[in-house]
Parts: sequence; C-alpha cells; structure tokens
Amino acid sequence: MAKIKTVKACALCLQEKELCKSHILPEFVYKPLYEGGKFRMYSAKPSIKNRSEQKGLREYLLCEDCEQKISVWENYAKYVLEGGSKKVQLDADTSGNLVTVSGIDYKQFKLFQLSILWRASVSSQVFFSKVSLGKYEERLRTMLFNDDAGECREFGCIMFGLKEDKAVTDIIEQPFMKHIDNGITQRFIFSGFLWSFMVSEHLSKKYEIAFLQPSGKLTFLVRKLSEMKSMFQFAKELEKLGRLR
Repeated sequence: MAKIKTVKACALCLQEKELCKSHILPEFVYKPLYEGGKFRMYSAKPSIKNRSEQKGLREYLLCEDCEQKISVWENYAKYVLEGGSKKVQLDADTSGNLVTVSGIDYKQFKLFQLSILWRASVSSQVFFSKVSLGKYEERLRTMLFNDDAGECREFGCIMFGLKEDKAVTDIIEQPFMKHIDNGITQRFIFSGFLWSFMVSEHLSKKYEIAFLQPSGKLTFLVRKLSEMKSMFQFAKELEKLGRLR
C-alpha cells in the first residue's frame, strides 16, 4: 500500500507542501528520559493514564525546508546547553548561585528560544495546550520566517538552572502560563532549565538583565527543583494516584 502523504499549509512558511512529523521540543531534550528505548509520561489527572513513548511528541506541522531551518538553531542550542564544544566555545563565571555564560551566538540561540515558544503555541498536542500567544503568535511566526531574532526584550526569556545534588536534566514539565507584574509569562522545564518567556508589551526594564544579551552574554540563577511549588504539587498528586515511581 502506498504511503499517504500529508499535504497541508506549513505552519511557518504557510505554503502548501508535504509536511514532516515535527518535534515541538527537539529530540535531544528527551534523550535523558529514555529507559530501554522509551520514556515515561506521567499525568496527575485520573482520566489520563501514564504512558510510554518511543519518540518525543511530534505532529505534522512543518515542511522539509522549514524543518531544516529550525534544526540549525536546535543543533547550535544543543551545544550551548551541553556547556559548549570545539564548535561552540563558551566561557562561564560562577558566583554562588549566579552563573554568567559568554560567547553565545545571540541570533542562533534567541531564534531557538523563540522557535520553542512559537511551536508550543501552534501545536495541537494536549501537552502544550496551556501555551497560547494570541496576537503575538503571528509576530513570532514572521520573526522566525525572516530569521529575525529581534531585540533582547522582545519575548525575552529568563532561564533558571535546576539542580538537586547535580543538574536535573531528566524532567520535562507541561508548559503553563503565569502572570507577573502587568504581563504574562509562559513557563517550560526541559534540559535542566526553567525557561520563563515574557509575553507582554509592558515589561519592566528590571528583567532585561536576565535576558540573553546581543553581546552573547546570558546570566541565570541556579535553583533547587524541590523548591518549585508546581513540581512539588505535581509530585503530591501523582503520589495520591499511586503513579509516582
């Protein structure tokens, strides 16, 4: 039987093309979760059972050209999140729980950040259902399509490193919205970081120091995962349902 091709409008370029099964979060994010070729997804809702998956969450979303465009940013971000490499040389300065990394390619890493936020917003996956950008969704699509990383305060992302005894890289939390001051943040947890995207036209300038800077400098705080209320509450609900290993 011939394979049925999915031909629809690509979410990024808007052209009618054959679509790929695209990741919302890149596959390298899921790698620390795999056990025996699968990873486990936990639900605190009684109506939704825990389940195993063989690959990270995907859906027919992007054409091959747009998939390749985003994969370039993903590949770069992977090196950054792993602490650098021969290809991506970084410097880090640590003072207590404050870490400052320099040498980051602003455009590539910022476009990676923006692509995560945008893909989560346009996704039809239930896991990303709490991410909704409304009027900002089209602005982000245009920026990504045009390789425009924007100014540092546009959809600026505050990152927190997560640890217990060591860095915590094997947890992905369902993204959610949180109000802050007069704006909205969309929060993700993956790759050992909490990513807090500021989605507002009326941001206080006090947050800008924590965004990735055009100079390639990124400053973040390291926090204990056990101090995060959302993760603590999630664990309690799993325990009640007898789903916590």
